[in-house]
Amino acid sequence: MSIYETDWVDAGDYKMHQTVIVEEGAKVGKNSILHHHVYVYSGAEIGENCKIQANNSICPGTKIGDNVFVGPGVIWTNVLRPRAFIENKKYEGVTVKENATIGGGACLKAGVVIGSAAMVGLGAVVLKDVEPYATVLGNPARIVNRTESK
Repeated sequence: MSIYETDWVDAGDYKMHQTVIVEEGAKVGKNSILHHHVYVYSGAEIGENCKIQANNSICPGTKIGDNVFVGPGVIWTNVLRPRAFIENKKYEGVTVKENATIGGGACLKAGVVIGSAAMVGLGAVVLKDVEPYATVLGNPARIVNRTESK
């Protein structure tokens, strides 16, 4: 139940809070929910049935598959060697495969792939790809558990 009638905006195929910005050229799939202070840049893709919690900036080049949960305040990067004085338009976004979960405050290095149904724990610093069905925790993120595929 919303406190105010205008808390949520129905954007057609998905719902978003009023403080969400989705740039032209970004893609957001059906039935996804974008909570407050989410910014989706042009060139980013979010699949169907995703839940993106508060305070996320989804960078250009990022690809999020279907049925993904993203906790609040995840740090998304898309340039491996950023410099203030050199313009870099070669984006290496993070790829998150279907059914994955990203815990709040996780930090994701440009170019990593989070495998299908993987779980990235709260505050984990992901510097390498995460294999499907793995749970990773820590800094740097390490596998602590693997579950069987369905």
